[in-house]
Amino acid sequence: MKIKKKIFLIFFLIFFTQNFFSKNNEKINPHIWWNELDDVWKQEFQKLLKIYKDPTKEEIERILNLKKLNISSNFEISDLGPISDLIELEELSFFDTNVENLEAITFLKKIKKLWFYNTQIDDLEPIRDVTSLTELWFEYTDIDDLEPISNLINLEVLAFSNPDIENLSSLENLVNLRELKCMYTSVSDLKPLKNMKKLEKLYCYDTEINSLEPIRNLISLKELYCENIDISNLENLRNLINLEVLAFSSENITTLEPLRNLVNLKKFWCMYTNITSLASIKNAKNLEKLWCYNTKIKDLEVLKNFTNLEKLWCYNTKIESLQALENLTKLKELKCSNTKITDLSPLKNLLNLEILSCGDVNITDLTPIENLKNLKKVHLFNTKIKNIEALKNLKKLKILDLDNTKVEDIKHIKNLLKLEKLNLDNTLITEIKALKNLKNLREFNCNSTNIENLSPIKNLKELRKLLIYNTLVTTLEPLKNLKKLEELNCPQTKITSLEPLRNLKNLKKLWCYNNEITTLKPLENLNGLIMLICFNTKIDDLKVIWNLKNLQVLYCYNTKLNMAKVEAFKLEHIDCYIDFW
Repeated sequence: MKIKKKIFLIFFLIFFTQNFFSKNNEKINPHIWWNELDDVWKQEFQKLLKIYKDPTKEEIERILNLKKLNISSNFEISDLGPISDLIELEELSFFDTNVENLEAITFLKKIKKLWFYNTQIDDLEPIRDVTSLTELWFEYTDIDDLEPISNLINLEVLAFSNPDIENLSSLENLVNLRELKCMYTSVSDLKPLKNMKKLEKLYCYDTEINSLEPIRNLISLKELYCENIDISNLENLRNLINLEVLAFSSENITTLEPLRNLVNLKKFWCMYTNITSLASIKNAKNLEKLWCYNTKIKDLEVLKNFTNLEKLWCYNTKIESLQALENLTKLKELKCSNTKITDLSPLKNLLNLEILSCGDVNITDLTPIENLKNLKKVHLFNTKIKNIEALKNLKKLKILDLDNTKVEDIKHIKNLLKLEKLNLDNTLITEIKALKNLKNLREFNCNSTNIENLSPIKNLKELRKLLIYNTLVTTLEPLKNLKKLEELNCPQTKITSLEPLRNLKNLKKLWCYNNEITTLKPLENLNGLIMLICFNTKIDDLKVIWNLKNLQVLYCYNTKLNMAKVEAFKLEHIDCYIDFW
């Protein structure tokens, strides 16, 4: 009797095993497999093969033997069933889809890398035994339980984010992890990581963690991102001498002293802290990028020998001088706004500088930057600058911000033909003739100026955004051929008609309040319009914009409209937010 039971058990196991693994062993008929696919999957594979007809047998076999597959950004895909036959697959990505479960993955015995963030998946159970995985990403999902992956001991890279994930205890056996991303979770304790001797990268920012003690001996760490966590000091980082990238932000931190031996740092963030000095990082001379803004540092002296520095953000600090930077010739980006500096002279030899932001400082002279020919972006807002002649030869300049300066003449920018964005808000300018040849200009602001005439910009066909709030402009006629214009802000001007906008089919947002406008009829065919702000005008009819079905926001109070007209419009535009009283 016992022998019969054993025989039965053996046959049962053989039958079960054959059925379970038949998916991977049976010879698939390519054409039958293809014909059984739904249209969504067929289109996805056709796109992959770059064909527009049914594939040949050879092409189908290419699909079935794929090693890598990316079906991301297709919200029509909700089921991974068809990929269960792609048994050679090693890498699969399907982020930004409506996929609901991972059951098909169990058949992929060679799968190594799996990415599926921003999906409908809420359970990792189907991949519990997929031990071939070395890389797993599932950010922005509803997964809140990590236990099913507790035995995936070959994992080297793991990334997830969900506020409902509260602990990392299920990861303590994943000692082969080299990279872990657990940001935007409710994790409060890093103890499960204490034995991860191979860990090189850890992202734990925006979590509930309040101590870095468990990782103090993980000397293999090269990158640590722990911004927006409530740590009181940096003592636990003292021995992490292999760190190359370090980022933190906590008001509790007042000193960098524990970092004095971190000589390998290349990228360093210490913003939003209460540190007063950078002296403790004096030996990190390989530093390439430094973010020390919103701190209490008073000088940059420690940086004078940091000749590899390429980026420095030191705005909103108490620094008074840029002298320490005078020999940092590799510097490409400097942001030093809202500081106590008064002189740009130390920058005169920084010929590689591409970005300079020094608004809200007490500078009056731009001569020191006149030879910085690689400058692409310059921000000088809220300064006492009057003369911009020093900018005339900066031919690579794309962005120039002169908001709230004393500038009254812009003739020196007439040959800056690469300019794409220009801000002249709150300046003393009265005319803009210098702009007429700036064919690449995409955004122009001149709010709160005494500009009257827009004619110089009539041929700037690349213009997408125009802001002329609180000016003396009387007509929009020069705009009539600016077919790429998407945003127009023209409230509190002298205009009385929107007629020149009639053919601007790409217009999406229009602010025209506080004007003597009497009708919206010129907008009747602007079907791309999503926002219309026209309060404090003399309009009395919404029927003329009845067909604007894409309108999402309408402000039309304090006009000649009545409630009945507005309510009628609401009934036909139920998705539009309307502000009227």
